[in-house]
Amino acid sequence: MTDVKNSSSVAKDVAKRLTHLSQGDNREYKSADMSSALDQVNTIIGIITTVVGDISAISLLVGVISVMNIMLVSVTEWTREIGLRNVLGATCRKILTRF
Repeated sequence: MTDVKNSSSVAKDVAKRLTHLSQGDNREYKSADMSSALDQVNTIIGIITTVVGDISAISLLVGVISVMNIMLVSVTEWTREIGLRNVLGATCRKILTRF
């Protein structure tokens, strides 16, 4: 069988024929279709992917905010230090070599 789209109907038809052929044995054949289970698995994978993506985005945002905070504090401290060195008579070259 190469047509996957009709596999569900073919499986049901085969189960009906087998049940009809074995009427004397009181057996009933049933077919199981895995397309609904596959849809559920795909839905769960989609949800997990979305959650992991959201967590990654939040982690990235927290990291960016942390780096921005550290840079702000560093620049504030350097500004004071550069101003103090400038007032005390340091040349621009010495200030640039320091930073």
